[in-house]
Amino acid sequence: MRRFDDLRRYARGQAPELYLYARSANPTVDLAARKVAALEGAEAAVVTASGTAAAFVIAIALLETGDEIVAMHSVCSAPSASSSRR
Repeated sequence: MRRFDDLRRYARGQAPELYLYARSANPTVDLAARKVAALEGAEAAVVTASGTAAAFVIAIALLETGDEIVAMHSVCSAPSASSSRR
């Protein structure tokens, strides 16, 4: 972004072509996602920084209020540490 106006448009969500080079979006990750989608014959793809992040994205996309996940205690320490146990 070269001008303050660009930053203002970006903040309003009116400039999807601009990148702030934050963790949320950057041209390298977007290019990787487009390449993966093309290789898989998919409309789009999501690239995450870790397997744990990928598992979270899948859970958020598929689970609804009231759904439960049944998993072994040793599946992965990060997701199981953030989930409640009954």
